Amino acid sequence: MLGAEQRCLDLWALERPGLIFAAGAFVGLMGLIILFLRGSSRGHRLMVESFAVLSFSLPLSGIQVISDYSQAHYITAPRKDFYRVTGRWTEGGGRRNRSAPRYYLTLEPLSDGAPRVHPHLQVSGVNYHDVQKGGVVKIISQQGRLNIPWLVRLETSSDGPLPARGRN
Repeated sequence: MLGAEQRCLDLWALERPGLIFAAGAFVGLMGLIILFLRGSSRGHRLMVESFAVLSFSLPLSGIQVISDYSQAHYITAPRKDFYRVTGRWTEGGGRRNRSAPRYYLTLEPLSDGAPRVHPHLQVSGVNYHDVQKGGVVKIISQQGRLNIPWLVRLETSSDGPLPARGRN
């Protein structure tokens, strides 16, 4: 079942190229701004404002651009891998915190060559309550253009049989 799960299995593999892209865009855009505004009487003020706006907006924009580019075309066939739940926790949703609860699982791969789930996987409430610590989760994933693993389907099993090591 795929509900509120995060789509990227390895967040660090997505964030690293996204931040590198954002840094390049920042240098390029600031260079253009300086080039076009260097003779302006209000140029320094506009450069400082541009620096502030780009500093806040480009990191998230860069990560989103890399995410969209990577998901545009999958480069591998779907693969099935099994993971053991080694930890689970919730955030938010308490009396003081009025936001909706978020559910997380820490997973350890059981299949050989399984994509790394790093650092954890955010899942829907239904999937969170279907599996306990020590349970088995089956993840169907595909590699995107930049070799970033993306979640296609998640199936939980609280007491399902453990697959033989190496089977897909």
